[in-house]
Amino acid sequence: MSKAIKILLISLVAVVVLVGIVFALVVANLDKIVKVAVEKVGTQTLGTEVTLASVDISLKSAAGGLNGLVIANPEGFATENAFELDKVSLDLDLSTIRSDVVVVNLVVIDGARVVFEEKGGRTNLQELLKNIEMGPESGGTPPAEGEAGAEGPKLVIREFRFTNAQTRLITEQLGQDLNAKIPDVVLKDIGTKGGGVTATEAAQQLLDPLIQQVLKGAQQQVMEQARQKATKGLMDKLGL
Repeated sequence: MSKAIKILLISLVAVVVLVGIVFALVVANLDKIVKVAVEKVGTQTLGTEVTLASVDISLKSAAGGLNGLVIANPEGFATENAFELDKVSLDLDLSTIRSDVVVVNLVVIDGARVVFEEKGGRTNLQELLKNIEMGPESGGTPPAEGEAGAEGPKLVIREFRFTNAQTRLITEQLGQDLNAKIPDVVLKDIGTKGGGVTATEAAQQLLDPLIQQVLKGAQQQVMEQARQKATKGLMDKLGL
């Protein structure tokens, strides 16, 4: 075996070992990487603080969870948080983990707690929706083009379920707190057209219809309570 071939083989082995080390480090720190990405993208997209207690992703089982996800209220509202999600369950397509487009088969958010607060004619959820529509620039300065981790791989989310959520309604108009159930939200095929979406685009496409549904449920409840209050007032005046 010539000296040149030996050097080439040694170099190839070194590259393979280096790639293996890098991959092992990424896998070992995957939970931390995902946690930082979720908090960063969420905060930029919503224009308010997004925090995540922990991440638990298993490449072996292709499943994972985001634990203790909290979306703070925009400034100017009395309550601290708009969304509190104990756990977000994920079912991943393991074959796509290291590809340019990562496929998530299923995202399930079950039993979330949402606060709908109306103050001075403004609502916290409408403010969040406005920030989403304005884009990441509303929440801060997005990473520069070419910056490591600026966008990351694109995503495809085959199915998203938001179920069994409860809303706490706080309105100045009614002068009382109310509780209401949010209709379930099911979305499919996020990013399947066009070769996937960025994390920011995925957040926009998921949160926009979700907040719209919460707003719809909250408004229906407020109108129903106002109707009942007006009916009771009329009956009291008539002595019925």
